[in-house]
Amino acid sequence: MRYNLIRNLREPLELIKGVYVFDLFFVLGTLGISFMIAEYFVAEPLKYIYVGINTIFGIILSRKDAANPGKRFFQSIYTFYQKNSSVYFELENENKPKEIEDMINDLEKENHPDY
Repeated sequence: MRYNLIRNLREPLELIKGVYVFDLFFVLGTLGISFMIAEYFVAEPLKYIYVGINTIFGIILSRKDAANPGKRFFQSIYTFYQKNSSVYFELENENKPKEIEDMINDLEKENHPDY
């Protein structure tokens, strides 16, 4: 008896090696929006250059981010601009020499005399 295995349902559909359906629609969407914007806001001789550059940016933004696995470049950029900088803080390095730590504390006291 033969069994058919169902592939992972969350796995994206791949058209060609390394090119997914999402990539195709993202680039086509970028291309369409670029043509609409170029129609009203870009000078006639520059329309195709503008659309070409935006399409290249669409291809770059839809690629997977090597520094942030599982995300694409546009998702990484969105996350970068949405982060709250007051929430994130530097983890203390236990291997820091005592002299450097004292220097950092002195600098912080100079910059914040209220403390």
